Amino acid sequence: MSLTVAMRFTLGAGDVDFYKEEIENTVYAPAQDLDVQENQSGAPIIYTAGDIFSAIQVTFNEAWKTTLAKIEQLADESATMTMYYKYHYAPAVSETVILSPHEKRKVYSIGGRMPVRHTLTFLVV
Repeated sequence: MSLTVAMRFTLGAGDVDFYKEEIENTVYAPAQDLDVQENQSGAPIIYTAGDIFSAIQVTFNEAWKTTLAKIEQLADESATMTMYYKYHYAPAVSETVILSPHEKRKVYSIGGRMPVRHTLTFLVV
């Protein structure tokens, strides 16, 4: 059985490949710092601060025993890395990213039969 690489990360120590069975979802979205002030007499007031930046949120499935080690390798990386987020369809498309310091990892588990899901957020630099 041939596995299809869905996403590749290039770190200082080498490449980390994730196969299509290990990737649940990838969301590429603009983001901005927000400050929301609740107001009892009306709608909340929303203030924006700073520039709009891009973030890529990846949800991984812990499909195999080796998947968790690869996720932890990304979570421990403090330097910038190259993310090939469309590797299967367009291997040349990449972004230079860094792991978001605010949201390291979210872990979800549904029952005992579903794979554990890990969500990491990367900021595009």
